[in-house]
Amino acid sequence: MPKVSVVIPIYNVERYIERCARSLFEQTLDDIEYIFVDDCTPDNSISILKEVLLEYPERAHSTKIERMPKNSGLPSVRKYGVSIATGDYIIACDSDDYMEKEMYEEMYNMAISYNFDLVQCDIDVVDDEKICYSLSYKKDHLQSEELRTLIIDGDISNGLHNKLVKSSLYKNSELEFPTRNIDEDNATSVQLAYYSDRLGYIHKSYYKAYYNRASMTRRSGIEEIVNRFEDSYANSQFIISFLKSHGYADDSKAVVKAKIRPKIFLWDAVIGIKWINKWKNVYPEINWSVIFDKRFPIIIRIKFLLIMTYIYPIFKKSKYKD
Repeated sequence: MPKVSVVIPIYNVERYIERCARSLFEQTLDDIEYIFVDDCTPDNSISILKEVLLEYPERAHSTKIERMPKNSGLPSVRKYGVSIATGDYIIACDSDDYMEKEMYEEMYNMAISYNFDLVQCDIDVVDDEKICYSLSYKKDHLQSEELRTLIIDGDISNGLHNKLVKSSLYKNSELEFPTRNIDEDNATSVQLAYYSDRLGYIHKSYYKAYYNRASMTRRSGIEEIVNRFEDSYANSQFIISFLKSHGYADDSKAVVKAKIRPKIFLWDAVIGIKWINKWKNVYPEINWSVIFDKRFPIIIRIKFLLIMTYIYPIFKKSKYKD
């Protein structure tokens, strides 16, 4: 049984897959299972991947390249990859990202040494290999319960690609994978954190998340904004349902934060009365309360205030017709 299984979805990443694959195949951990899942990519990503793999013959026996029967989206691809993973631990990797060579060895050693169910590291967000900003926490060490709370409350990176998780948790029959593409990591991370008994934190930015300006989450057209909002809203409902079924109150930080997230996706569309009203109708019960809630960053509270008082559109130049 491999020590770690890595699930890597493949779709339209021919510009980045070589860099990603090399960083995976050059990991210092000696026993890794690589599961590349082709989500019916229309480009040359798979051909490039196979060419790179030829340079690492020692990794060939532990590399699987699977193909989905049809384009299914990231959550379904991840779910399939997890279902066929055989490692003791499972971690996700996005195919336009890369990581430092010791990432999986360091995370695995920590997990084994302390019997952690979940180990999380920090992330550097990069653009053409320059660090734009880091997703790290202000403390070097986090206790297990503290890290769990931070993940569930959405106060620390909610990605799956920086979380090494016991396979038994990923394959837990109670774990439900979301079906929508925005905030899907958050929907899964919340569950994994909740079900983990012991969690560990490495205050090192091993993972490099590429800031792809052309990716789905960076498109700025009004239609794309609304589509992202709808996906985020669906996954926020998913998260809220999970939290409330496990005893979280309506006014808990985790639930309120889940309600804020889809409203954030509508900020770029708030350009007139129509869009302000649409924004206000998304979880209207938190519109005024967030403004006075010191649990949330001041920038969020100010934006809520500006939108609720119809001032916000004055501060932004509209690229869209209302």
